[in-house]
Amino acid sequence: MNEILLIERVEEELNIPAVINKVIKDLGGIETVFKDFNKIIIKPNFVLSRSYKSGTTTNLKIIESVIDAVQKAGKEAIVMESSGWGYSLHSNPLIIGFRKILKDRRVTFIDSVSAEMETIPVKNGFLHKTIKVPRILQESGIINLPKIKMHELTQITGAMKNLYGILDKTDRFLGHTKGLHESIADLNSVVKPQMHIADGLWIMEGNGPALGKPVKANLIFASKDPVYLDYAISKFLSTDPHSVKHLALALNGRNFNLPQNMPTPLNLQKPNRSKLYLSIVNFAFWLNRHFSYPLLKADILPLRDRIFRQRPNTCACELDPKDCKNCGSFCVFDNFDKEKGKVKDYSLCKACHWCTVVETCNKNKVKEKLVFYPRGVVEFFGSLFKRFPKFNKINNPAGADFCPTDAVTVQNNVAVLNKSKCLKCDICSAAKKMELPK
Repeated sequence: MNEILLIERVEEELNIPAVINKVIKDLGGIETVFKDFNKIIIKPNFVLSRSYKSGTTTNLKIIESVIDAVQKAGKEAIVMESSGWGYSLHSNPLIIGFRKILKDRRVTFIDSVSAEMETIPVKNGFLHKTIKVPRILQESGIINLPKIKMHELTQITGAMKNLYGILDKTDRFLGHTKGLHESIADLNSVVKPQMHIADGLWIMEGNGPALGKPVKANLIFASKDPVYLDYAISKFLSTDPHSVKHLALALNGRNFNLPQNMPTPLNLQKPNRSKLYLSIVNFAFWLNRHFSYPLLKADILPLRDRIFRQRPNTCACELDPKDCKNCGSFCVFDNFDKEKGKVKDYSLCKACHWCTVVETCNKNKVKEKLVFYPRGVVEFFGSLFKRFPKFNKINNPAGADFCPTDAVTVQNNVAVLNKSKCLKCDICSAAKKMELPK
């Protein structure tokens, strides 16, 4: 019986492991639910280089706790994720802390974009006749770890939408140009995780999945049934489940009874995008499908984010700026004024977001500022044709730990640069001033 919905409140981050263990046990336990699998795929949400406190990404502590539970049950844990449109998974500073979790626990990470794919038939599909997903999914159990948030294209992001990150890029292009909701419904009819644990500690209102505002909710939702889970999430986000098209397709007219401890629905700002904006986004996906990706193996959507950059703005910590030992200390370019609590010079800001993802301080509330950067057009097309390689000599082996694209590797204790992967962000050369987050 999959109609189980669990809702747990988490007041302190220290309680996350205990809550995750309780949720997994109440869902049946790893040993029982995954008795037929030796490998378990864990699918978080890393759509953008921002902390979970921004409402954008899955809390690393939740991922860590799920990995520990899987390994304690004697199963092999494998984490799988891919980049969001316009955002490189490997240029996400959160991956630094994530890599430490994987390294300490000897866990394999798979970028689904580069994984070996298998074509699966979709019976009575709404859009697809077949879809391509990583072959390893056919021999593994799956634990889905979505982030609860509003979404400018699908209204909400929940369990069903989070799986979209494992889909082959060509199928994702088709979905974004021909029918995103139908594509999500088709995918969920074929790929069926055994557990779904949704991060609602910080959720996002407004124009998610990346540019909305964070709201603290301190909740974790969990179920074996992604449709039931998303039904409850929609209600919690004050959204009619039957108005979310991919969810409505899966519901097929059904309604669910919600548990007695269902929290009061939040009065949140809804996604608010003009028809012109959505038309431009859809056109960009069309260009990706028919031109950029087939010919250049590159996405056109980063052009938007090269021109309009989200950069760190005034520090809004609860601490007095003079007492700040975190945000400013983690600016690799020494461009954060700790006395004033803000970025010194935006023209020098590389938008690397290190100051926004540092989680050593629970009072870190660095805001972000939208900055117009016309030179981004030149940089974007230059990066497509690789006309702007980085020539400065890298002699700092520590930089390999901080390179967002893995362009820097260490050979015989000497850092070697792969110019084709280089973003020219200079984080590697500045890394000697930093230490990895604990």
